Amino acid sequence: MTKVKMCGMRRPEDIDIVNELKPDYIGFILSKSKRQVSVDTAHQLAALADSSIKKVGIFVNRSIDYAAEAALQIPLDIIQLHGDETQTYVNLLRGKLLEHNLSVDIWKAIGIRDKDDIEKIYEYDVDGILLDSKVEVGFGGTGKTFDWRLVKKIEKEKKIILAGGLNKDNVRKAIEVVEPYAVDVSSGIEKDGIKDRELCGNFMKEVEGK
Repeated sequence: MTKVKMCGMRRPEDIDIVNELKPDYIGFILSKSKRQVSVDTAHQLAALADSSIKKVGIFVNRSIDYAAEAALQIPLDIIQLHGDETQTYVNLLRGKLLEHNLSVDIWKAIGIRDKDDIEKIYEYDVDGILLDSKVEVGFGGTGKTFDWRLVKKIEKEKKIILAGGLNKDNVRKAIEVVEPYAVDVSSGIEKDGIKDRELCGNFMKEVEGK
């Protein structure tokens, strides 16, 4: 079964929704974004969330110390790197997490526009690769899809998390084409910028094939 990550948690009401629907992951954006929250807010919201739901922190070109401290304080199960972070950064971050005795997975986001971008996933030794639509300025969060057919040739041992413009109307097709480990949704479950219970529920049903 394809797993679900609902990203951009900002309010206790968002947590009420996910506690009812039980996605596998929820995401807190800890870098500049319209959905950005502070580490303190993420900590408070994470404490309200069901313990079965894994917590993901999204970072864009943050310092290694910041990411590790946030993982400790919130606490996080997964660090998602959504900027220009290199494998050297990943290695140093792993070392810092070990210093804190933290068992935290690391996912790296790759922006996809054409087949050349797909090759970038092989530059990283990480626990998961998140594929999102490539943008000219900034990192992700566009609400736009990319050509999923580009992903077909990726080695199946790679843990692929598919993002970028997913919603209840297209997620079933995305799963059929890409066969990802998980799908990542944010704007596709929002109404007027706010997480919507009905949209969240319909998205989950589509992923589950109901």
